Amino acid sequence: MTTSDENSGNSETTGLVPLEHGLGKAIGLLAGGIGSARQRKTEHGLPVVAPVATAQAVATDEREIDRPDGWPTPLRSCIVGVRWADRISTNHGWDGFPTSYDVAAVIPVETVELARQYWAAYRDLCAPLDETSLARALLGLRDMTIRKAEEGSDWQVTLENWLDELRHYPADIVLWAIGFWRRNERFWPTWMEFKQLLDRRVAQRVACMDALQRIGERGRALAIVGAAE
Repeated sequence: MTTSDENSGNSETTGLVPLEHGLGKAIGLLAGGIGSARQRKTEHGLPVVAPVATAQAVATDEREIDRPDGWPTPLRSCIVGVRWADRISTNHGWDGFPTSYDVAAVIPVETVELARQYWAAYRDLCAPLDETSLARALLGLRDMTIRKAEEGSDWQVTLENWLDELRHYPADIVLWAIGFWRRNERFWPTWMEFKQLLDRRVAQRVACMDALQRIGERGRALAIVGAAE
């Protein structure tokens, strides 16, 4: 997934205020791994791969990570509306999810830095999983599910295709999706089934990052206007 780097600032996350929710846990872990000056980066500033321990620790439910529900109160109060993808699931009935957020017209200046910190944490979470750890996770899923006969018997080809596709997705979302499928399904998924699960989470993360970026931009703009008056 591609994101703008305008609101990122320095991705070093040590010294942040303690946070009790899912993304707060991620920030604490990221401080010692992803985003540190010691780690090699891609040309876009993203870590080359995500440490598997960090990805496993935050591979949790979407409400804990990829929704404002887990943000601290100053950030949550900046969200004044939400737009949903209206979707019906055969198994679960209405199964919509947020696709964008409306941000308040007036943003407290003190919220800008918090928005930057959260945006940077999300950005760093978007690093992909290394190929070895990803292959191991897929092998685990294969052992826990039944492969349909029409899917063929060449597991190596299947594995290579999945590795190639999954390298575009955030590590924690991939591990969450694999865990979700292991807990809830009997059969190995088609790629389209699995992609829909991944894209649902990615869309929510992009919505959160976009909202945080707009909070930061609007807060900085108001600060400049206030200083000029």
